[in-house]
Amino acid sequence: YRKQDLSCFINGDNSVSLHWKLDYRTDAVIFEVHLPFGYGWFAIGFSDRGQPFPADYCLMWENQRNKLLLHDGTTYIVWARGKQKLYKVNGVNISSPAGDNGMVRVHLLKNANANTDLPPYVKTLDILTNKVAALPIGGEKFNPYIMLEVHYNNPEHLKGIVDSSGIRFHTSENLRKMDAGVIELGLEYTDKMAIPPRQELFPLTGYCTSACTTMGLPPEGITIFGSQLHTHLTGIRVYTRHFDAYGKELPELNRDNHFSTHFQEIRRLKKPVKVLPGQVLITRCDYNTEDRENITLGGFGISDEMCVNYIHYYPHTVLEVCKSSISDQALQTYFRYMHEWEGQPTSPSKGVSDNYKAINWNKMRVQLLSEVYNEAPLSMQCNMSSGDRFPGYWENAHIPPILQSLAPPSRKCENIDYGYM
Repeated sequence: YRKQDLSCFINGDNSVSLHWKLDYRTDAVIFEVHLPFGYGWFAIGFSDRGQPFPADYCLMWENQRNKLLLHDGTTYIVWARGKQKLYKVNGVNISSPAGDNGMVRVHLLKNANANTDLPPYVKTLDILTNKVAALPIGGEKFNPYIMLEVHYNNPEHLKGIVDSSGIRFHTSENLRKMDAGVIELGLEYTDKMAIPPRQELFPLTGYCTSACTTMGLPPEGITIFGSQLHTHLTGIRVYTRHFDAYGKELPELNRDNHFSTHFQEIRRLKKPVKVLPGQVLITRCDYNTEDRENITLGGFGISDEMCVNYIHYYPHTVLEVCKSSISDQALQTYFRYMHEWEGQPTSPSKGVSDNYKAINWNKMRVQLLSEVYNEAPLSMQCNMSSGDRFPGYWENAHIPPILQSLAPPSRKCENIDYGYM
């Protein structure tokens, strides 16, 4: 395993940077913080969703060292600093004035063993933006042809930011032995999968069933080397579990316990994963809708929700979509129950979205919907690259059984005092 040096800026004006070195042989991460002169102390830490407290801080000044417990997936780095001299920790106020505290999302435990060395005959082609400063929309100079799509976000409304980022293509006349491909796992893009309001945590689960992998994968299987987890604004955790054809759980494919839609990456897996025909992939997304007053529907808009894992693999197959949703029949039964037993204004004449919006959500109705999702038959999207489904009957499919689950992962750190500020 090669050691890997990584870094990122952690404040708005890029005057403070975090550098870290990974060494998977010893399970060690070495941190270094670069900041301007004139500060008597600096605090950097880790929190669940980027909030300044509660958080696990490392408070630094001369001759001080601290140890921290880290996890894979997205890490929220929080920081604060002060100009006064510091002689003891007690009484430190981390609620510093604006500009002297902040948060940044990073992937600390990246794959340090990814081989990015390319043969000498491979050429590169960079397609870059041209010093973009405010994007013009419409007008005389508007270009109707989109060559590159870039999403910009400037939450601190900083001025003078100029962007010249882009995409690099690696091209060669020497073809590789096999092509790579992308398969979509998780939930179908449909309003059938919805999340009730005011929920601290509500899960949705999408299935790639044994029948679909049997139909879509070659006899020798595929090798997954990368994964991009994806939800919209309310997603807080995403992971994909892997099972053999007999319901025995294998090591997880990918997990992010602190997922944020504002920090999405195609992440190289630390170990390639072999998936054979007949095996099952289950993707679960957890959502938080505490700030929403009505149902959040599945769909394409940013205020709608998705639950997807885009897996990157080889060799390429015709299977492109292996996702699920609740069966139409099961969902209509739920709406009928809401009307007949709960007095809700749901109706067979209404569409799915209108039926969800008509329900006045309480704990019992939320719990019943969760149980229906977990037990109802599936509508499977087992689709080829052409968009057509594989031959077969994919409605009212059974949820794959889980007969043997993995034991919880063990912690390697012992006798750690978990203190929170």
